[in-house]
Amino acid sequence: MSGLQQPSFGVVAAEAREFSVYDDMPVFFGKRYLSPLSNGSTKRYDFVLQETAVVGADTVFIISYAPQPGKNFNGLKGLLYINSDGWAVQNVLAESHADDKRGLKLQQQFVKVDNRQWFPAELDVEITVQQIYMRGHQPYGHIRTYITNVNLGPPLRRSDFGVIALEQRPDAWRQPEQLWQQYRPDSLSSKEQTTYQRLDSVGQAQKLDRTIRTMEYLMAKQLPIGPISLDLNRLLKVSRFEGLRLGIGAHTNSLLSERFTVGGYWGYGLRDMEHKYGADAAVKLHKPSELTLSVAYAEDVEEPGGRRIPFRERSLLSDLRPALLPNLDYTTQRSAGLSGRMLRYVQWQAGIRQEQRRPTLPLFTPESGIAAPEFNLAEARAGLRFAYGEQYMQLFNRTMPMPSRYPVLWLQYTKGIDALESDGYTYNKFDLRAEGSFRQRSLGETSFVLAGGFVQGDAPFVTLYNGYGSYSSSYNVYAGEGFETMRPYEFFSDRYVALFLRQDLGKRLLNTKLFKPDLVLVQNMGIGDLRQSIPDLEPLEYSNMRKGFFESGLMLNNIISSAFSGVGVGAFYRYGPYALPQAKDNLKLKLTATLAF
Repeated sequence: MSGLQQPSFGVVAAEAREFSVYDDMPVFFGKRYLSPLSNGSTKRYDFVLQETAVVGADTVFIISYAPQPGKNFNGLKGLLYINSDGWAVQNVLAESHADDKRGLKLQQQFVKVDNRQWFPAELDVEITVQQIYMRGHQPYGHIRTYITNVNLGPPLRRSDFGVIALEQRPDAWRQPEQLWQQYRPDSLSSKEQTTYQRLDSVGQAQKLDRTIRTMEYLMAKQLPIGPISLDLNRLLKVSRFEGLRLGIGAHTNSLLSERFTVGGYWGYGLRDMEHKYGADAAVKLHKPSELTLSVAYAEDVEEPGGRRIPFRERSLLSDLRPALLPNLDYTTQRSAGLSGRMLRYVQWQAGIRQEQRRPTLPLFTPESGIAAPEFNLAEARAGLRFAYGEQYMQLFNRTMPMPSRYPVLWLQYTKGIDALESDGYTYNKFDLRAEGSFRQRSLGETSFVLAGGFVQGDAPFVTLYNGYGSYSSSYNVYAGEGFETMRPYEFFSDRYVALFLRQDLGKRLLNTKLFKPDLVLVQNMGIGDLRQSIPDLEPLEYSNMRKGFFESGLMLNNIISSAFSGVGVGAFYRYGPYALPQAKDNLKLKLTATLAF
């Protein structure tokens, strides 16, 4: 690294190390490229034998490859060196299209180890991003990976490996020069030494480290200041209910202790003119199993009829629904729980929660002057998240999951109990969620979310399920989760099942010189019922989804795009038993926003 004193190479290294010409679809910075050796590649690539070379008793066939004219897919071009000894790849060169927003060049070399097995020996990756300039300078990455001392029969077991696949130590950039000299396979030329000196001085003068650090803090949502880290996600929020919410939050970090954390937050909504605040503490009882004891207190807002699933983090743009909700419940919440990891891929959580819910839905105030009721609840809960094959990387002072090819499953059981100053509600609540994605060479990426829930017993209205709608007449932005044409509290159920499907066709159907968006098909459907009586709302009318709710959508993503983000448009139509009388009211147009990672 040159130009930066504290290099942040973890993300790049994580993707570079995954590349293999034998893989079906290598991934770099969120973009998948079809390998020339994948099944069906002869229908998409042109292969030409360029040369043959005799090496001892073997022959090396040098074959060029490039996407066939008229074929629309993320392809590469380059050379394959095939050795007749085992008909294995000895060397491969690949590069992306010249008009690609992220320039990519790859080379992978193989050697035969112990005269038994061809094994990768060197991987070179060159990355350029033509559209990004940092203070007049364009970032450029050249990563060389060397694999030596290969042992084909190591005494290793699956249990020897943890879930952390890649870790970048915070002090990696502080290592002495002797360390690099020990592992550097070649000496630095005078040109390379001059490059380091020149770019390091430029980077220092332009304060490039500060720019990179700012990007890291935004990704980690934390700004470390000594032993305290400010929670950047608490500084500013915008939502339909609270308006502009200003606040501050902070937690202790590993500089103070790796065993425990203590923190809190405060916020104020300029629209609802209410203060929100909270505090929490956690202590790690057993590091290998991540066994953690935590307690928390909060005066905040919650979604009525919402779904609270453990170990589910919301990404930046894939779930904007909370910001679109017109009504939220004010809550006073106290909780304590244990969490940890077991059987490698299972995260579990158990605890108890006591809260008071103060609804703002107009369902509870049919007449002026009548105060909305308060609900005092006590719940015991147990939940888990199962992500088979999932691995993590430690980067930006946090642990982040790496993409997995297998679906992720959440299960949670909640028991309403007559204790802790509750109103005596006793009920059983079961929640399920599964999500995943898989790729097809011809049709692109298929992703799905399957959600369901069931409530049995004496449960208050606020613990049931709303319809999962994200329609808003004020905000025309694709929410990414839920029904885009359904109003948030149009339906309520004590049992439901919903399926959300997306088919990302990429640029397979629309790829002209001036117009090449990503075409995405959307199909959402759900069914629910409300069988128990709700005394609080008996004189009012409320709906359920007993007949089934259906909507379909078409999105053109990345109409305007940069190297890592894009803006597009989507159209969604509501039909079936709950279609609105006027056809125009069933159609909703929304803007879409995407990130490349």
